[in-house]
Amino acid sequence: MAETITQVSDDEGNTYVSSSFKGTVELGSISLTSTPNPYGQPSIDVYVAKLDPRGNYLWAVRLGGAGDDQSIDLVRAPTGILYLLGHLGAGATLATTQIAANRGFIARLDGAGTLMWARETGNAESRKIATNAAGSVLLAASSSLTSITVANTVFTNPGTIPQPPYQYTSPSSDGFVAKLSADGVWQWVRQIAGPEPAHLGTSTAVALDAEGNAYVTGALRGRVDLGSTTLTSTAQQSRAYVAKLSPTGDWLWAVSPAAPVAPAYVSQTSSQQLAVSPSGSVYWLGALESPGGVAHFGPSQLTATAGGYGDIFVAKLTSQGEFKWAAQSSGYGNDIGLGLALDKDENAYVTGSSYSDSPSNTIRFGETELLNAGSSDVFVAKLAATGTWQWAVRAGGTGYDRGTGLAPDNQGGVYITGTAGSQSVNFGPVSLAPSATAGYGFWAHVSTSTLPVTSGQASKQAGLQLAPNPCQTAVRITGPSAHQAVQFHDALGRLVLLATMPTAGPLHISLPSSLTPGLYIVRSGSLSQRLIIE
Repeated sequence: MAETITQVSDDEGNTYVSSSFKGTVELGSISLTSTPNPYGQPSIDVYVAKLDPRGNYLWAVRLGGAGDDQSIDLVRAPTGILYLLGHLGAGATLATTQIAANRGFIARLDGAGTLMWARETGNAESRKIATNAAGSVLLAASSSLTSITVANTVFTNPGTIPQPPYQYTSPSSDGFVAKLSADGVWQWVRQIAGPEPAHLGTSTAVALDAEGNAYVTGALRGRVDLGSTTLTSTAQQSRAYVAKLSPTGDWLWAVSPAAPVAPAYVSQTSSQQLAVSPSGSVYWLGALESPGGVAHFGPSQLTATAGGYGDIFVAKLTSQGEFKWAAQSSGYGNDIGLGLALDKDENAYVTGSSYSDSPSNTIRFGETELLNAGSSDVFVAKLAATGTWQWAVRAGGTGYDRGTGLAPDNQGGVYITGTAGSQSVNFGPVSLAPSATAGYGFWAHVSTSTLPVTSGQASKQAGLQLAPNPCQTAVRITGPSAHQAVQFHDALGRLVLLATMPTAGPLHISLPSSLTPGLYIVRSGSLSQRLIIE
């Protein structure tokens, strides 16, 4: 069992992924086995791996102990350093640091996957991390415990929240944002809470800009004070927020979607992700959770789909906290945004899941409408820097499938990781081979520069020709030199068929039945081409 959680990329097109796994996982030619628990059964460990632009695994490393551990987030500094956020169920020694049981951790790895150091984050629920060129690390965490430890600092949370009309209360929640230096020393930690016992504050995502300013987002209920800024909401309805702190942890500003003028209904909002561009623009991913409800993001008014279960929103702010625009999805399903990333031109990419109990339901991004295949599907959508949806695609099967992480390739496409709850998942013309069990991670690439060829046409690239393409039982290959090796790789980069060009003429290959329908990459020397088997 392995579940891909998140990924990042570098300027050379390599990608880095983190995942939790149980037992043995095969990553190309690399095999990793999780630590046995005290009963001799496999525990759940964490791995970090690097893949080249073609999807081949270059290295992979395992971290964890004898308990059930979790991979939460992975980020990469421009210097090539990787930071992993995770959680240890039974504790373990990472590098030279002993991490206690049921505690979060941040681990620093170099570009070759060598573990350099690790630091315990505390008993709060760690949510996200961010880094910048200086190698500083920002942590977002939340907790409803009465005694909370974050970044070696103890906080108390004695509050409760009434739950009318029911005769009970629930613990209030506090959010936290903490900064860690590049050499692993905690710099500061700030609490997101209010003066009244009945409050809720969460911290779900963070970002760092080039100057070291910190950005944090989450949700609040009741009154929450962020420096000199007070944000409020009713006790029954949460509101999302974004706030900025200086490099030394001073609150600079905080904003939240404005309520509409009565009698319009206020939409409950939640927050998922943040990203900051090199120019200092802030991109914010969240959700409109009240069907028919309205929320104002500066000049943009968004209305959640009436009769639906939730839409996603993306908003853009200046570095001073002024809203520039906001865009949303629409549909009758429950749409959740889980991943947000920017390319070099400040185009935004989002991924997540669209759940519906009806296969006739759709999710719309601007003019693009995607049909749900049943249960929960993956979506990937691109938004221009001006706030206009550019395109959107879906993937999925009959189970619960979701996209969780994004990494733009800076050529108009994007890499995506996620989790497949379906035994077989379709990614356009590409299909993952059916799995005996659901619940596995996937890694995929969405490209806008290379599209599937039309049925019956040959595909050509600098002398490499495949015909027919798509094909069913056989394919003819021309172009490569005599005796040149020809390799077939599946969508995961695995070598599945090897042949050799004849002394003269084309190579005719009868495809073995083991090659399931889907997308394959045919390579010969420096040439490569896509082949679709139907």
